[in-house]
Amino acid sequence: MQIQKDFPDNNIRIFLMADTATCVLPNHNIVNGYYNIERMLKSVLNKGGQVKICGTCAGARGIKNLLLIESAQISTMAELFYSLKLFHFLPSPEKHVFHNS
Repeated sequence: MQIQKDFPDNNIRIFLMADTATCVLPNHNIVNGYYNIERMLKSVLNKGGQVKICGTCAGARGIKNLLLIESAQISTMAELFYSLKLFHFLPSPEKHVFHNS
């Protein structure tokens, strides 16, 4: 949320894996004074960001076919890999030379 305020021209993308996949379920009942992840994710989405969930992780937790917060999307590891590659977060194989010792 703060990144979107500081850098409004950047596109925030969040990819939830493992137990964090459950954060996209709606209607969290959080005690005042604690972080409300649902509210934070909705804020990112409302400002044009993306929230995607690992489909395998969601399936393993029994939430793949449940209602999610609006605009959150079930995704794949392949899509995550493509996004990382697209934004140059992963090195290109040709930049690395492996030698047998």
